[in-house]
Amino acid sequence: MTLTKHYETTTSTDSGRTNRSGNATISFNIAKACQILGKILDRAVKSGHISSNPCRHVKRPKPTKSLLSIITEIEIARLAGAIHLRFRASVYLACYGGLRAGELFGLKRSNVELSGRRVLVSNTAVETNGRLHIDQPPKSDAGRRTMPLSRVAAKALAAHAEMYGNRPDDYVFPNEEGNPMRLSNFRNRFWKPALKRAGIDPSFRIHDQKHSAISLWIKAGINVKDVSVHAGHTSVAFTLDRYGHLYPDNGDAFLRALDAATDQSLGISGHDSGHEMAPILNIKDINSVTRDNEWALRDSNPRPQPCESVLGGFGDLGVLRKVQLRGQMNCPLVSGTTPYSALLRARSAHAGPSFSGLLRMQGR
Repeated sequence: MTLTKHYETTTSTDSGRTNRSGNATISFNIAKACQILGKILDRAVKSGHISSNPCRHVKRPKPTKSLLSIITEIEIARLAGAIHLRFRASVYLACYGGLRAGELFGLKRSNVELSGRRVLVSNTAVETNGRLHIDQPPKSDAGRRTMPLSRVAAKALAAHAEMYGNRPDDYVFPNEEGNPMRLSNFRNRFWKPALKRAGIDPSFRIHDQKHSAISLWIKAGINVKDVSVHAGHTSVAFTLDRYGHLYPDNGDAFLRALDAATDQSLGISGHDSGHEMAPILNIKDINSVTRDNEWALRDSNPRPQPCESVLGGFGDLGVLRKVQLRGQMNCPLVSGTTPYSALLRARSAHAGPSFSGLLRMQGR
């Protein structure tokens, strides 16, 4: 009971406050902590340590989505020109290639293919609670990816390689000793001074470079599947949930494409309203339909007539009715009293494969 009250207090306190960056809300952190706690207690229930999970009876806070901080191409150039020369290429790579900070600092020269304008994202250098974890895989399987390089990013990386060397095992953006850069050091020593010199809002975070890259991809018309893959997202659903509002409203283009495809399939030329569609399509009277497309008029789920009960409503009922009308079989025949030879004669004269299959179902 005490745990439940504490959980309720935690989820209802300060859910609207924001952190110093003005972007990520505390409610998101609370919801994440509650989610982890709930999973831990679920495992405790399964292992028999507790009888029930108190978190299941408490309403979790809904994470508040933060607004994305995005800079333009001009601001990207200003930021790259304002930061230390050793990290100029990192701005272009992050703002056009969408790499996270840990992916930038874990990138090695061997992962950069300048001739093919590709970067393999396979290593990270992440600082957690003051401890640096190097040469770690990306945060998810989707995070391991090959990124195509824009012309601007490729030129910046080429100039960087000429200036700072191109040995395969070297980190691309190391510290002065050649070791992976710590995020906290980079933020304080290089990032914040560069924002000030470039005249960019000081709340613009290092990770916001990735948001800027994705906004440029969407602006360029790249489809959401490719955006999701190149961003290293685990699903397209996440990409749409986070960045869907950046996609333009292409309602008119959608209708034009749909109308064009429909017109091509139906052979329609010009514009037409719905009530005039039938004459344009030259729909024929139902009685004039030829045998070639007669199947389209048949009931897809036929019900048996009283005299067809033994057949269970299966098979080609249209054929059975035709045979009836032509006098070659009647209701007693259909009900199973006529000898098998009569059914064979009817089959050879009028019925198709479906009727022969029906005979086999009867065990004749």
